[in-house]
Amino acid sequence: MACAFGEADYGFAHSLYVKDRPRELIERVILLGCLRRIISGLNSNAHSLILDFLYFENVISEVEHADAYFREKFGGPAFERVSAGYWIHVRKKYSQLGPLWLRRLTACRH
Repeated sequence: MACAFGEADYGFAHSLYVKDRPRELIERVILLGCLRRIISGLNSNAHSLILDFLYFENVISEVEHADAYFREKFGGPAFERVSAGYWIHVRKKYSQLGPLWLRRLTACRH
């Protein structure tokens, strides 16, 4: 992610703070948003960067819905295991694909 925060980005960040969003939620949102951009770039040879924090605005509701889905479907301790497992998988994919995408991005810029 390469960005220069504008006024709208600061406003978005402030709204997250005011709404008291959990840090874990914000981390998951950024992780999922970045992974999607990486996968999109690898699949299409599009090498665009995330240029602002507002890119993640729509991902918040998706992450919240995923957690709600896991909670409803599995409940209790099972929810925690399934949810944790899913996010471990997302983080692993990010770690695997991120360096590959970065190499392609670097090669295209030269």
